[in-house]
Amino acid sequence: MLGNRYLLVLLSIHCFIVFTGWADNRFYVSAHRNLQKREEVCRHFKAVWNYRVSITAEPIDANQLIDAVEKAKGGYVDEETRRKTLEEYAKARTCEHKAKMLIHRNADNLILKASQPACPGDAVSFYLYFTPSYAVYFPGDTESQGVISISPHHEPAVLNHLTLTYFIDPMDFAFLANYNILNALNLHKKGAWRVVEDTKHHLVLEATVTDPAFTLGYKFRRWKVVLAKAKGFAPEMAQQYAESQAEPDYEVKVTKWGQYCGLWVPVEFTRKLKLSLSEESYYFNLENFDAVNLPIALPFVEKAYVIDYRKSNRKNIPRTELSSIDYVTYEWKGKIPTEDEVKQMKSPDQEVTRSFSIVRYLMWLPPLVLILIGSVWILRTMRWRQG
Repeated sequence: MLGNRYLLVLLSIHCFIVFTGWADNRFYVSAHRNLQKREEVCRHFKAVWNYRVSITAEPIDANQLIDAVEKAKGGYVDEETRRKTLEEYAKARTCEHKAKMLIHRNADNLILKASQPACPGDAVSFYLYFTPSYAVYFPGDTESQGVISISPHHEPAVLNHLTLTYFIDPMDFAFLANYNILNALNLHKKGAWRVVEDTKHHLVLEATVTDPAFTLGYKFRRWKVVLAKAKGFAPEMAQQYAESQAEPDYEVKVTKWGQYCGLWVPVEFTRKLKLSLSEESYYFNLENFDAVNLPIALPFVEKAYVIDYRKSNRKNIPRTELSSIDYVTYEWKGKIPTEDEVKQMKSPDQEVTRSFSIVRYLMWLPPLVLILIGSVWILRTMRWRQG
């Protein structure tokens, strides 16, 4: 009799686990289906976001940052610039930045113009252009020549991008442009999302990110998403945690909703980056949204210098490895070559590439500034991890 009771208890536990897992999977499938429908409803639009950034940064030693830039690009930072840079970074700083972000989506392609804040220093304007399979970075000053960088990514590139700028995270596009947040980093295809909480109003999901291109030197990062059921499972909050940290170092939270394309979408949200050596607070407010079906015009300057990494067969290449992979260079002539055309091009001779003229060197300055900004962000993250 005791044995039968024991078997009955085990059977009950097994049924509970199976039923709970089935229910969680059913809720997740429903959420993903709703998010996918939301994305399909409005794939052609132009939007204008106002954003405000406040950065509080503690003192750091910038010597290794300057050395890293020199080593990465074979350039030289003169002593006066080095001295001023060291003085600026040696002080605690509070910086404010206000700007507009322009977004134009046409089906699977999207272009974004914004400016990335620096502390200290001036903000750096830039464009990001996404197709399904690659991302394009271009300095925002279209009146002068700049360096266009093209890098291959897993599809969709907008949710898997690795660009020169750390200002835009793949998660952000779920709030800025209504993309399905569960498709970021191909986590849905990998079956990485798991239900951790299901309430009357919210579904809470988590996933573990192990791709070194996105872990910023950690073994893994933990992503958490809170979906609002009453808003068609639209993401209400998104967080990222470094390994087993109790507090997120990235958080986006919707503070106001509106209706566009017949959907509930964020019209105001906050974004916070919290590290041991800095805190960055963002506030986004939607100024304008137009559902229009217009082709995207690329603002690139004729004969601008292009570095195209699609010559390599790799996807989602970490920034630290870009200098070691195969690439091609050419001048911009009004359109982006196909991947097959790029693979037929010859890679530049490395010695010739190193001997840039002063004009070519100046063309690298905007990307170098962004690399410096990104290096500061990584250093703060590493220092936080060590602390």
